[in-house]
Amino acid sequence: MFEIDQYHNLVKYTGESRNVTIPDGVIRIDRDAFNILLDSVVLPESLRFIDTRAFASQERLKEVLIPDSVKWIGDRAFADCTSLEQVRLPSASDYIGEKCFQNSGLKELMIPGGSRIIRYGAFGSCPELETVYVGDGVDCLTDTCLEFCPKLQKVTIPASVLWIGHYAFCGSKNVTFYVQKGSYAELYAALHDIHCKFITPNRGLF
Repeated sequence: MFEIDQYHNLVKYTGESRNVTIPDGVIRIDRDAFNILLDSVVLPESLRFIDTRAFASQERLKEVLIPDSVKWIGDRAFADCTSLEQVRLPSASDYIGEKCFQNSGLKELMIPGGSRIIRYGAFGSCPELETVYVGDGVDCLTDTCLEFCPKLQKVTIPASVLWIGHYAFCGSKNVTFYVQKGSYAELYAALHDIHCKFITPNRGLF
């Protein structure tokens, strides 16, 4: 029921179960690999790449735990997963793709500090997203990465962030930044008329 090629790529899942455990040894999940809507999926520790649109429009998925072995999450990989409320991102990924989680059901998001490239619109247009924590070590939030999230209220941004795209929060009108005083995020908030509150490392609000 798993079509796996000689390069350890999962090419196609042909089974009927909606609860899938992908075999250990699979390195890549190819585009449009699933022919049915899944209720759950367990990803192996061998996995390195999740291809473009690999899980797009899997509207029954509620939770995905992406192992730390994954370094590449392709464009629109989880786009339109409207029931996806929880995702665990790998601690150190090289690439989180364009519109990767667009229009998903995420309510809370932790972007790990080891995330190197976060592409345009990666978490945009998430209608239920309320809280985002950006991990210490992230240095850039790209344009439109959190655009049009109408319920977004709290974004915690560390001092490691040195650039935020002009349209990063376009249409997310009720957001408050939680930042360190003197950080780039404080300056950005002032320039874009975004309310901010100050935090200190490991101590929270003051």
